[in-house]
Amino acid sequence: MNQIIKNKFFSNKLTNKSFFGPFVFLFLSILILLIFTNFYPIITDNEGGAIGVGAKILNIGDRNFYLNSNNEIYRDIKPSFLYPLVLNLIKDFVGLWGYDQYSKLWNFLVIVLSSILSLTSLILICDTAWELFGSKVAKISGWIYVLCPYTTFFVLSGSLTNYVFLGTTFCFWTLSKSELFITKNKIKKPLSPFQTILILSFTGIYLSFLRPTGAIFNILFLSLIIINLKLRFFANSKEKFLSIFFLCISIAISFYELKISSSYIDFSLRIFQNEKGNFFGVKREIMRNRLFIGSELIFDKLKNILLIALWKVSDFFSGLNDIRDTHTIF
Repeated sequence: MNQIIKNKFFSNKLTNKSFFGPFVFLFLSILILLIFTNFYPIITDNEGGAIGVGAKILNIGDRNFYLNSNNEIYRDIKPSFLYPLVLNLIKDFVGLWGYDQYSKLWNFLVIVLSSILSLTSLILICDTAWELFGSKVAKISGWIYVLCPYTTFFVLSGSLTNYVFLGTTFCFWTLSKSELFITKNKIKKPLSPFQTILILSFTGIYLSFLRPTGAIFNILFLSLIIINLKLRFFANSKEKFLSIFFLCISIAISFYELKISSSYIDFSLRIFQNEKGNFFGVKREIMRNRLFIGSELIFDKLKNILLIALWKVSDFFSGLNDIRDTHTIF
């Protein structure tokens, strides 16, 4: 599989030109920030938390949940295993030299790994855009990615986001290189239908092991693949059978991951429904009391549903724009 990916990835020189500028910019930005944050970590709104190599407590996002899931707050609620496994392997590795998860060495390795994932995602974005729309769109896509402040923020925090983002971009990169759905590829030897299904199935399993939303993405994504799958494109019956087999196995694993993460999903939904803090200056408790009052009138119920939907959508976009008072008590 590595050789297949290598052959497809380095299949044209234009792609290399498209991502060269953004890649160098992002690489140098990360390098400079690694050095800067070693001495001056960037403070976050979590109490005692910061991002960067020099952070006393690296704010990876829900740190206690991923590294100390036996915390009394979470009790039997466990995250998906892959991301905590990576963090704990790094902790065991630095432990060989007498360091722990609060050391600069642990921070550095977590951030470096996140940097590699981010740089790889950039290349995949540019290559996918070049394949589908040409070099100009590839360059624009690359620059949008590297100039977004959250790109470097998630790198310096070493958070789960870059792990998930790599998986999703890799899925669409695979489709852009496949003759199964893209009939006019710019490359001479596109991925065969069987190669496409094999890569997508294993990538979906990887996403499912990261978090429940990854499992949901995989179920929906591969279901659409199955619906649009044209079996006549496969070379023989063996490839048809194995393709369906791998797709079903990947989807089954995703459903299993959702099952074992059910307590985590319930916990997240409860937190979401009872989130504290303000929404543009208005206490959330007041809004919930006004909008969740039961009524026997159908019109009132529909009106409340509409208002709640508008509230949550506005909440989502305000979070993307980093308007902090809409999501914390801080």
